[in-house]
Amino acid sequence: MQMISEMMMTDAEFELLRALMYQQSGVHLTEQKRDLLKGRLAKRLRHHSYESFAEYYDHLKNEDPQGTELQEMINAVTTHKTAFFRESHHFDCLRERLLIPARQAATRGHQSPIRIWSAGCSSGEEPYTIAITVAANLERLATWDVKILGSDIDTHVIDKARTAIYPLETVSDLPSDLVRRNFLSGKGEQAGLVRLKPEICNLVKFGRVNLMDEHWPFRGKFDAIFCRNTMIYFDRNVQRRLIEKFVRYLKPGGLFFAGHSENLFWLGDFLHHRAERRQLRGIRNASRSHRIGRRQGSRCPRQHPCRRPQSCRTTLCNIESRFGQRLGFINEGPFSTAPLAFGL
Repeated sequence: MQMISEMMMTDAEFELLRALMYQQSGVHLTEQKRDLLKGRLAKRLRHHSYESFAEYYDHLKNEDPQGTELQEMINAVTTHKTAFFRESHHFDCLRERLLIPARQAATRGHQSPIRIWSAGCSSGEEPYTIAITVAANLERLATWDVKILGSDIDTHVIDKARTAIYPLETVSDLPSDLVRRNFLSGKGEQAGLVRLKPEICNLVKFGRVNLMDEHWPFRGKFDAIFCRNTMIYFDRNVQRRLIEKFVRYLKPGGLFFAGHSENLFWLGDFLHHRAERRQLRGIRNASRSHRIGRRQGSRCPRQHPCRRPQSCRTTLCNIESRFGQRLGFINEGPFSTAPLAFGL
């Protein structure tokens, strides 16, 4: 059998496989990702003893009625990079904008359920970080109705997330008192590992959700949705569809969290950005239908940070959608005008 590392992926094979990946997952693979696709599918070809990517594609289309191998392909190709308290200012915002107001309302006799979704959660560090933040900020946690959903398209990482077990080095940069409050240290055969405590795990449920599905399996709406550093793998058409759907699944005044590398300001034709008064100064641009914000003291000669990525940094904006809902948009970092049609 020909060595997989020596096997060529023809232009036709690449087009077929990346089109299938786009159709099933929304992930946009550019030409520069051909070697990545070839390398990540090599194990699947070896598993089936195939000698060409065309054979593998034929298997996916004609010999996989249950979609089992299709899921294995998605698991192999998708990228997962995450950490506890990654972009930690987002969790400060979650505390200040959702948890503290909820706690204050509860003291006045108005205790509402809290629902949070971590979309594209990978191996679970993000939803568990949300749970740790919730536990630290809601008194008498057992009396609250809190549900946190972690979802991903990759079934392998979801299985890992459910174990709540991680290498010790994943928490080495966290404050020691935070680790003591929320993690158990492994002993014996589990030495070098940590596990989330049961009271944290009980707040989080995991499930597979494909963001490309027409219908998502939720009955209610969320107070906050995290979809961070996921949409950079999608092209603009997919990004637009996702944002429109995310808005529909947010409660009025809900929060939406995007990653620092994700620029959504081009969606201004149906999102109206309004600056947080305490932190930002709002700027009205007559040629735009949305309001944007920048930090006090920053300079923007053209009065629009989307056009001046070097000089504008925004920490918090409210977005008012054309559906009449308001949501928080958290996206720290210089604005970029680079194309969003990134691959993996």
